[in-house]
Amino acid sequence: LWVCLYCKNVLLSLNFQFVIDSLASKKPSQQSRLDLSIHSLIVRHGEIIYDQLDKPRKPVFDSYHLSVSGLSGHIVLNTLTNDSANVVVKNLRFREHSGFTLKKLAFRFQANRQNAKLSEVELRLPQTHLRIPEILASYRFEGKKLSLQSLHYQGNISDSQISLSD
Repeated sequence: LWVCLYCKNVLLSLNFQFVIDSLASKKPSQQSRLDLSIHSLIVRHGEIIYDQLDKPRKPVFDSYHLSVSGLSGHIVLNTLTNDSANVVVKNLRFREHSGFTLKKLAFRFQANRQNAKLSEVELRLPQTHLRIPEILASYRFEGKKLSLQSLHYQGNISDSQISLSD
């Protein structure tokens, strides 16, 4: 997988805008029903480049100029609808040109309009290993917006090593 994405400036469309437009509802007055399922997406040795051409390059991590290489991952998107999600990231890793290296990201995520569960989180960076067994959250929506006052969550971090150098 090799993808090169760019935007000449913030006022102009992305070079892949036609893909986004092709997925848009043909009847914009109606809210389209999202119902997506990808049972297994496997990427090996992928590369993604994004440049916003009107922004100068910086020698550090720069969200206007991304260059991801060595992208590998196994993702299972069991369900993604307007009001629920069930995603398993079995292993995701990559290197970014700035020097950032993600050695491993794995987790399970389930959510609906009342609660969410993030479990089996494992994050590995060059000097960091973070493990979170489970984070649970409950909440309410008021219309289409999350009521922050209703948000309650709990979780803990297992034995982990966190390095400031990462």
